[in-house]
Amino acid sequence: MKDNTILKIRWNIIRIGVVVIGLYLIVGLVWLQVVNGRQNAEFAVEKSVRQLPIPATRGVIYDRDGDVLVNSVSSYVITIAHLSKEENMAIIDNLAPVLIEEKILEEFEKAYTSDDVGDLFADKTREENYQIFYNENYDAIFAELHAALVEVVEEHSTYRRYQPVRIAPLAGRTINHVTPEIIAQIEGMRVDLPNVMIEIQPERQYKIGDFAFHLLGGINPIDREGREGLEKSYDDYLRGEDGMRLVEVNAYGRPTSELGVVSPVQGADLRLTIDLDLQVVAEQALLDSMAATRSKLINAAKSKGRAIPATEDLPYSGSVVVLDVNNGAILAMASLPQVDRDNYAAVWNVDDPFISRFKPGTNWATGSARPPGSVVKPILGIAGIETGVIDENTTIYCYGVYKGLYEVWNRQYWRYCWDRSGHGGPLDLPLALKNSCNLYFYPLGEKLGLDNISEYYHKFGLGDRVEFEDMQYSTVDEDGVESIGYATSMSKGTVVDDARYEEIYGSVARGGVLAQAGIGQGDVRVNPLQIALYTAMLANAEKQEDGNYLATRWNPYVVDMVQSIDGEVLYSAQKDVADQIEIDAMALELTREGMRKVTEEYGGTDGNVGTAYYQFHKNYGSQGYLPVLPFEVAGKTGTAQESGWEDHGWFISYAPYDDPQIAVAVLMEQGQSGGTTGGPVALAIYEEYFADEVAAYRANSETIK
Repeated sequence: MKDNTILKIRWNIIRIGVVVIGLYLIVGLVWLQVVNGRQNAEFAVEKSVRQLPIPATRGVIYDRDGDVLVNSVSSYVITIAHLSKEENMAIIDNLAPVLIEEKILEEFEKAYTSDDVGDLFADKTREENYQIFYNENYDAIFAELHAALVEVVEEHSTYRRYQPVRIAPLAGRTINHVTPEIIAQIEGMRVDLPNVMIEIQPERQYKIGDFAFHLLGGINPIDREGREGLEKSYDDYLRGEDGMRLVEVNAYGRPTSELGVVSPVQGADLRLTIDLDLQVVAEQALLDSMAATRSKLINAAKSKGRAIPATEDLPYSGSVVVLDVNNGAILAMASLPQVDRDNYAAVWNVDDPFISRFKPGTNWATGSARPPGSVVKPILGIAGIETGVIDENTTIYCYGVYKGLYEVWNRQYWRYCWDRSGHGGPLDLPLALKNSCNLYFYPLGEKLGLDNISEYYHKFGLGDRVEFEDMQYSTVDEDGVESIGYATSMSKGTVVDDARYEEIYGSVARGGVLAQAGIGQGDVRVNPLQIALYTAMLANAEKQEDGNYLATRWNPYVVDMVQSIDGEVLYSAQKDVADQIEIDAMALELTREGMRKVTEEYGGTDGNVGTAYYQFHKNYGSQGYLPVLPFEVAGKTGTAQESGWEDHGWFISYAPYDDPQIAVAVLMEQGQSGGTTGGPVALAIYEEYFADEVAAYRANSETIK
């Protein structure tokens, strides 16, 4: 009986267990199928079906003649489909050794083509140098690459959890180029790299390399949005509409079959006012002049037994702007230092003293704020005549030193001409401009005063923000408020009148302050685009029925047209006038004549040579100096002083003198004399822009070749 009782108890326990388990399974089934059925179904589909974006091809950017500046080409892209954090780390551990060879090679090329290499390995071949670099830097570069891969994957793991994350190429972060060798290695390691995918996507190709970076801008390689310049401000037009592939994936996130496709729509094309060849010539000429100036300064220091100038004392930054004087179209815009597109991230390394001082990310054509020095003397001359402070008969004799209006200044307050030996005389306004004689403009500044100087600066657009709409973009905040930003560095500069000066310094401007203002020094800051626009005003002013001139200040533009892929014109540039001013006939004609003498007069009534004469003439021995261009150029040199910097070199000009077509403004920061540094840049620009006329002129002369 006892055995039967135990057996019954055991059977009852089993029955109860079966019932409990059955109830648990039934409840669980109901919970999964009924209560959370839809959610679980969606999760199952989400885990097995992916929406993979098909990147749209960005629009092409053309120059004014239809030559391609920027386009897109098909390129290999490596992506990782997110799994768990642990699985991703294992993938990265296997992938980093595949990419390290390319990463080291890129770092080697960057290091051994820089200006700072020296002669460390001059006695070895390139292959030997590479091996040394490889051995010495492998561990550090590998750690950097591995950390970058982890960072890229983790920063996208939340909001792109089920979408592939691009990990290469990522210039300046992982590697810049995915080679066929890397592709072959990945394909051979499928077991170890299950969620790594290789896709072909459109990659941005800049046909002129690092040239025009600050104007054209670039894109973020991950989300393919424009991040500077025209790529940012015209992103809505350029980017197009991404397509989509609906695919089934396996447990490793790799596509196994395609369920459907929505094709992408290519972005619209931009037609610019930029001339590709002129852009390259302008930027290369500035680079060449900068290198020559650095060499000259270093050699001068050596010859005089002085310490070699430090990097921060040499010219490394500057810009060039070339404008059509008759409509404001930008034909070329260059900014230095150049930005290495393959090492973009380094531009923002604020710990680098070179970068923190010379700021490669800044567009110096629009974002610099430098004293203009003597290139604004034409404005001051016009102001002097129109206010009656001077006239065509006003002359001075330059002894090299200025002692105040009534020669009563104490010696410590004396001001000097840039040529302390003096320019002789008598000098009128044209000759004062030709010689850039400070002694003519010191008293002019004192007599004009800051209010008059400020008024005339503003008339010519200095101290005012340039309405460069092609670089504008709009953003909308969380409250729906729209604001306008600029896709390039923008500075409106500084112009100070009497009230502002007293507010800053607590006293009235007088004496030496006003004399300095008369030569473009003191509290005035400008950028090269402003200076180019003002130069164009001097060039495009047309005589009116009343005998005076009407000068036009254009709003600059660089995008002439936007056209869709099917040929529809989506945008066409409006040539907008920013302002027009009337200029006294005598004032403008004397100013123009003075600017012509700057580049064209050797000798003359004062016996001196224009400050930019030698840049536009060549010595042919017995025949003397002959012009190298078939037309005359109007110009003005400038050397501007700024605390904490060596002297900046400015040069402005327009040509041809008797039929102005283009204006050129050149700024080489710490470039010393504007004539010797900026003059050659302007000459190269005129030789390119007027290439046919120059070629015919030189072909017809056996001397000028």
